[in-house]
This record gives sequence, structure tokens and C-alpha cells, in this order.
Amino acid sequence: MQRAQAGLKPLFANPQEAERAAGQLAYESKVSGMRQIDHVVARPDGTGLFAVQGELGDPAAQRTYVDRQQAVSHSVEASSRQSEALDSQFNQRAQEQQQEQVRNRGL
Repeated sequence: MQRAQAGLKPLFANPQEAERAAGQLAYESKVSGMRQIDHVVARPDGTGLFAVQGELGDPAAQRTYVDRQQAVSHSVEASSRQSEALDSQFNQRAQEQQQEQVRNRGL
């Protein structure tokens, strides 16, 4: 979330809005499978934000989009809860896959 916040500071006059947008961008980036946010770019009309993993000009870079109004309307706490729930789901799936592999080896 820190990288997202750093990229958002120039785009927001209100630091609280920048923090909320960073939280939502971090969550949406995680949902889309990104491991980190290297750049944050605003749409030219200012209505949305892109988080980018990789170089900006690289067609293989991963990107995720968040509507600006949606991003600032979510509290940091709500984004953190969503992110923690997503982590729990990922961890549960990984454990289930490991257990399945162990069972398959035993056959």
C-alpha cells in the first residue's frame, strides 16, 4: 500500500482520500494477482486510477483499474478487511491443494 500511496500523493489534494484510494488500489491489485504496485497512473479525465506492476511502456505489465470515486469511498479499514479475507481464501486454497497432493501420493 505504501507504493500506491506514494504514487497517489500528486493526484490528490486531500491526504485522507489518497490513503483510501491507496488501500482500494492495493486490494484490487491483489485480486488481479499483482504482487506489487510499481506505478500509479490517473486516467486523463481524472475519473479513474491504474495500478501497474512492471514498466509503464511494457505491454506485458500487469494493470488494474479502480474508479476514483469508488476508491475514495472505501475506508482504509474496509480495504484492509477485504485484503485480509482474500489472503485467508488464498491460504485456505493452498492448504487444500497441499492436502490433495499428499492424498494423491498415498494412492
